[in-house]
Amino acid sequence: MSSILIHTLELVLVSAFMYLAWLVLYLARSDANFESDARLSVATFDSSFKLSGLFLKPVKKQPSRSKRAEETAQFSKIDSLTRAQIFAGLQLFELKRSDINLDLANTKNWVTYRTSLFFIGACDSICEHFDCDAEDRFDVCVFVLTRNMGMDRFDAEKLISEYRQARLQGKCDSADAEAYSAGIKAAGSWLDLRFTPKSECLSEQIQTWGFIG
Repeated sequence: MSSILIHTLELVLVSAFMYLAWLVLYLARSDANFESDARLSVATFDSSFKLSGLFLKPVKKQPSRSKRAEETAQFSKIDSLTRAQIFAGLQLFELKRSDINLDLANTKNWVTYRTSLFFIGACDSICEHFDCDAEDRFDVCVFVLTRNMGMDRFDAEKLISEYRQARLQGKCDSADAEAYSAGIKAAGSWLDLRFTPKSECLSEQIQTWGFIG
C-alpha cells in the first residue's frame, strides 16, 4: 500500500513540474519572439536615419549562447529541480512514517543542519547527473532548502555558501562531510534504481547521527 502511495506521489509531482517546465519554455519563447520583433523595429528605425549621419557607429551585438544551448540548459535545470524536489519529498515522507518524532522545519539544531547538508549533497548529485552548471546547481540547492527545511532564501544561500567554502578550504567537520556524502549516495541510488535503499534513507541517516526519537 505504501509503495502505491509513493509511486502515486511521484507521478503527481512529475506531472506538476512537467507543466511548470512547459510554462517556463512557453514564456521564454514568447520573450524571444518579442525581442526579435523589437530588434527588427530598431533596425528599421536605424536604416531610416543612416543618410542623415545620425547612426554612423554600428551597434555591437553581445555574444550569447545559441538557442539550442539555452534550451538545453533550461531543460537541465528544470529536470534537476523536478527530481531534487521529488527526492526530498519522498525522504521527508519516509521520515514522517518512521518512529522519529522530528519536525525539521521548526527544529533549529545540528540535526536540521546535517539534514540540510544531506539535501545539498543530493542536489549536487542530481545536478551533476543532468550536467547543470555551478549557478544552476546553487539555485537548485536553495530551492530545495527553502521548500523543505523552513528556511528563507537568505539563510539557505548563506548555509550553502559557507559549507562550500569550508569544503574548499578543507575546514569541513567530518560528521558534516559524511552527511553531505550520504546525500550524494542516496540520490545516486535513487536515480539509478528508482528507489532509495533503506540504509541510505534520511531517516536511517538521522539515526546514525545519534538522534533519539
